[in-house]
Amino acid sequence: MTISDFLNTVTSYIRSNEAKTHVRKELKQHIEHAKKAWLQKGYTEAEAEQKAIEEMGSASQLGKSLNKIHKPKWDWLLISLMVVIFLFSFLPLLNISYGYYNSSELIEKKVFHILIGIVLIFVFMLIDYRKLLRFDLYFYAVGMAILILLLLFPNQFVNGQAFFAIGPIVMQVWTAIPFLLIAWAGFFTRKQRSIWQLLALFFISCYPILANPDLEALLIYGIVVAVLFLCSTYTKKQKIVLFSSFLFIGGGLLTISISQAAPYQLDRLNGFLSPEKNADGSGYYYLLLERAISEAGWFGANEVLVIPESHTNFAFVQIVHVYGLVVGLIVASILLIVAIRSIWIARSIQNPFGKMLIIGGVTLYGSQLMYAILIALGFVPIIVIPIPFISYGMMPFIINAFVIGIILSVYRRKNYPKSQFT
Repeated sequence: MTISDFLNTVTSYIRSNEAKTHVRKELKQHIEHAKKAWLQKGYTEAEAEQKAIEEMGSASQLGKSLNKIHKPKWDWLLISLMVVIFLFSFLPLLNISYGYYNSSELIEKKVFHILIGIVLIFVFMLIDYRKLLRFDLYFYAVGMAILILLLLFPNQFVNGQAFFAIGPIVMQVWTAIPFLLIAWAGFFTRKQRSIWQLLALFFISCYPILANPDLEALLIYGIVVAVLFLCSTYTKKQKIVLFSSFLFIGGGLLTISISQAAPYQLDRLNGFLSPEKNADGSGYYYLLLERAISEAGWFGANEVLVIPESHTNFAFVQIVHVYGLVVGLIVASILLIVAIRSIWIARSIQNPFGKMLIIGGVTLYGSQLMYAILIALGFVPIIVIPIPFISYGMMPFIINAFVIGIILSVYRRKNYPKSQFT
């Protein structure tokens, strides 16, 4: 049996096509190394080759064993949690009774969003995430192209924020976040750029987001990049220098933004700080949310309040108010378990790029989740932050579907040898 015949027999038992090439390469290296050792002992090339092959054992048994190792993994726990979350996502839509919203129409669209999300999760899961690493700069360029397009050539405006629509495709600032996430995961994995180049790339990407303006997206984006950097393999000194620079420049930009804030923006801030003093104005929503939570009880309020945007910005408040603290705690716990499960997966991944992708993804997901819950509790100012998968809307659903799909993609290939991760 030749080396080629042996490798063909072994790989014939491996079902995963993407694993066959890597296994073949690994085994060939082992056999060639063993062959050299036998040649040094005085055997002929043909004899040395046969000896090296015999050392590997039965081709069929080795193939079956490697097939088990390289069999793509399905995280059924995470998938099951997502099914439950999809079911819970209909809760805020069942009691819409204000304005021009219609429950049945919203439910139909929500079903469509879920179907699109399932398809995207499946597609992202099948993509070999390892192949994305070499294109990190290209992903950054695509993200920047989207942001610049929105800055220079918007064709729609909603609440002062720019959108670019072509038929059913609608792009906004959040559209660029997944591309930038992949880029930064690659930057911090490959470490081919200096600290100052990374700092420049970050603030260059912040400008079009700030100019849009979309402060909510900027907040989440900044958190994602900061967490990725802190979890990278840069030295402690480098992290202190860059993070200090980040805080200094970021704090300066925040100070400038506050000093140049419009009167209505300052009014909204005063509404958060002193809602009772602004009960008829900017403090109204804070008092309404406080009342909605306090009257919820364990199993829902006796008299349901009308909460504007209860299916989007205040979806979690609507769930707690209508269905009670018990259901609210269940929903929050399941959403939190998804984040915990993702972190657990990241800890078990040897591939640095895969680990960074999960860390960035769970940060993107978790920061939305925590801020939405803190809004419900009245601990932070009200901004447009969706609660993952629960809030109504196509773009938030797509972004979080991307996160889950990438996590499942990394988990699917978790048992591949570390040497294959290049």
